[in-house]
Amino acid sequence: MSSIRVGYIVALAEKRGVNLNEVHGSITEYPFCNTFGQTDAQPLDLNLKLWLDSSEYIIQNKMHMRSGILSQHFQESGGNNAQALAVEMAMLDELCSLLVNERGLDFDDVAAYPYELVSVGSRFFEDIAKIRALRRMWAKMAKEKFMAKKEKSCHLLIAVHTSGRSMTYQQPLNNIARCAIQTLAGAIAGCTAIDNACLDNAHAEPSPLAARMSLNTQHIVADETGVTDVVDPLAGSYFMEYLTNKVEEEAYKIWNKIEDLGGMIAAIEKGYIQDMLKESALKKHREVENGDRLVVGVNDLVLPPEEDFQIPIQELEAGDSEDIARRMEEWKKTRNMPLIEEKMAQLYSDAKKEDRYNMMPSIIEAVKAYATAGEIIGVIRKARGLNYDPLKTIHCPFNFE
Repeated sequence: MSSIRVGYIVALAEKRGVNLNEVHGSITEYPFCNTFGQTDAQPLDLNLKLWLDSSEYIIQNKMHMRSGILSQHFQESGGNNAQALAVEMAMLDELCSLLVNERGLDFDDVAAYPYELVSVGSRFFEDIAKIRALRRMWAKMAKEKFMAKKEKSCHLLIAVHTSGRSMTYQQPLNNIARCAIQTLAGAIAGCTAIDNACLDNAHAEPSPLAARMSLNTQHIVADETGVTDVVDPLAGSYFMEYLTNKVEEEAYKIWNKIEDLGGMIAAIEKGYIQDMLKESALKKHREVENGDRLVVGVNDLVLPPEEDFQIPIQELEAGDSEDIARRMEEWKKTRNMPLIEEKMAQLYSDAKKEDRYNMMPSIIEAVKAYATAGEIIGVIRKARGLNYDPLKTIHCPFNFE
């Protein structure tokens, strides 16, 4: 859906008279999210095509937008630190190569486009080492493979997501301590931004209390600890340098295996990435079950449920989404359907062209005509020989015969 979101931004910017090079933010997701357990329903080749189209459009129009190329989803699904590093570098390598070699973009322009969202758990020193290693691995690839001309191209923007996987259902107040430890690790590692998990992560959408605690944890770490006063404060520590070198070495071994299989896309198609992830997740699960990995409140210092602290739960009412659906239904009746059909026909035609053809102009025109995201992606799917609706419940409302 990256390309459609970009279409929304471009259409709104034009409507408000804003130059595209004044637009800042991040709205594009990487094409591998479905592989790592996210809810995207599109096949990898289509996700890759749309990501390349939107990325090329953003870079050529000098929009100050970034795309998240995330190891977070892989690690939150059960991968370990070395695997997450290897997968992240393999993704960055392949996607940057496609933008440079297939789309003809300059690497120094491409290098300013991705950012990495790292998952940081409660293995304090190991997670700091992972981020330090990632920074080195990107700089090495930028210099040696892509021959970066700008020093800034060797600096990877790194954000941190404190691990939602580590937030337990049992004794949820313990999650406040976990979040604080993980936030401190991200700050010491030198992240640019932090996305905190909340104490009720395993229960529901964040309550106002949980959201406030999460935000205040960031402020306490930033404003009260002094950790932001110095860059890489653990540099030179024997233990930290040992851990950094070790995880980097392990990551290169896995990355080399991915390259031997033909790169990230080929490794996914051959099932290597999925098998590696499954094996690692099962290993962690067995460690918890066997007591080899202690989790306070789960298999250590367990309390009877009746003694556990009850936290407020954010309730979601069915009527909320039903109201949105009714508003959408009424709004759709007001649209200029002949104009939408015209733009959909053009989009259908463009989507049938070879993959190098950039569909962003026709997607933007469809957005301007108020075609919905479902209609746009459905028409693209249909043009590529897929079902209009991946769940096969909605029929295509447009006739292109």
